[in-house]
Amino acid sequence: MLKHRYAICACARWETAYIVEWLDYYRALGFDHVYLYCNDDDPGAFYQAVLPFTQGPAPFVTFRHHQYQGQQYEMYVHFVEHFLAETQWVAFFDIDEFLRLPPGEDVAGFMSRFTPEVECVMFNWMFFGPNGHKTPPQGLVLENFTRREARVDANTKFIARASTVAEIDFTMRGRAKGFWHELDRKINRPLVSVNVLGEPMMNYYEGFPARAGEFVNEPARREKLLRMAVIHHYAFRSEEAYVSRSARGLKGDFDAQVRWKDVAEGPNFAGYLAWMNAVEDVSLAGVWADARARAAALGTGLAEQRITAARQDNISRNKRASQSSHCAHSFAPTLEADAAGGVNGVLDGTRNFHTDSEENPWWQVDLGGIATITEIHVINTTDDTQHRFRDFALGVSIDGSAWVEVLEKRDGAAVTAPVVWNGPGTAWARFVRVTLLGREFLHLNQVEVFGRLP
Repeated sequence: MLKHRYAICACARWETAYIVEWLDYYRALGFDHVYLYCNDDDPGAFYQAVLPFTQGPAPFVTFRHHQYQGQQYEMYVHFVEHFLAETQWVAFFDIDEFLRLPPGEDVAGFMSRFTPEVECVMFNWMFFGPNGHKTPPQGLVLENFTRREARVDANTKFIARASTVAEIDFTMRGRAKGFWHELDRKINRPLVSVNVLGEPMMNYYEGFPARAGEFVNEPARREKLLRMAVIHHYAFRSEEAYVSRSARGLKGDFDAQVRWKDVAEGPNFAGYLAWMNAVEDVSLAGVWADARARAAALGTGLAEQRITAARQDNISRNKRASQSSHCAHSFAPTLEADAAGGVNGVLDGTRNFHTDSEENPWWQVDLGGIATITEIHVINTTDDTQHRFRDFALGVSIDGSAWVEVLEKRDGAAVTAPVVWNGPGTAWARFVRVTLLGREFLHLNQVEVFGRLP
């Protein structure tokens, strides 16, 4: 049954530190779902990081653990056999690959550029180097790595119709392997495939890589490709990564990773790094800075959407909640069941509870005990109902009767990024309440309270 328009299938091994940023990025880019295969020996830490993305009636992630190291092909085939029919378009992106589209465009808008008969749009890689980091740095990939090779890499990934991928004969592993790069050579008929400029790519992989490398690096074409859309490939997020890529396992499809250890231990490693770090490219470096700036413009401090998925001290998750009213638009049959949606952990931008239209409607959560509160995140919807949440007050209470207001917003602007209260100081309270100021429906995506309970 078709559930999604644009989905990603991805395999991950040793990617726990990076997965939240990657998932947030592709969710912001407009992808509907990620089918995520963890190939770690012990999936516990990775699953804990992605757990918030797997929750709720419309989760962003379907998670699977595949215990046998190096079976990338088998993971993809499992997706094809069990989930391919759920999506209209599919991409096979790795966790170190970030698709860069034209500024302001999401995946649906970008794909609308192409004529209806197009079955596959191919994106070239751009390798980013370690940027001088000897060991993996703290922080975000898109902010830490801004230097890349000068050329466009000949290798490609794609977004293709799922029905086209289904035509591959997966019983012939030797023939089908590598389809996630070169789909056109795995289908037994001419495939209508184009690059991001709309140029035909049906014979692109003939004489690969020399012929393809010359094609994409013809100066005028290279500049057009770079202005349009490419995949930023952060394959080496430190100089140490050249060795660790082989250390994480060389079984099965990972057997070729040993070559990177040879590069690191070879006589020209410095020259290789200079080639990988040749050009400054900040085209994605401002993604998270822009998100912080939007939050700061509300006068409520720093807010990054990625934080809400990564934090482990959320003391409001699945706690008892209440709200001022219940109406025909509410999502659950009772008032408290509807209010519970505000703390269910589903960070998908949709309405998770819904009051009636009334004067100063409110929603609140009972933390179950008097807590030391360090942060509160109020997360509005991102759909066409976003404009309703404008002016509001945030209050805390010990007993649910006497309230102290810790934040008030009265600028009349719609809330378009998570609002964060984080002091000054801490709050000592059992109840947290959001009150919309004025007459309107109150509905939010989530309210998250961080701190400590006794």
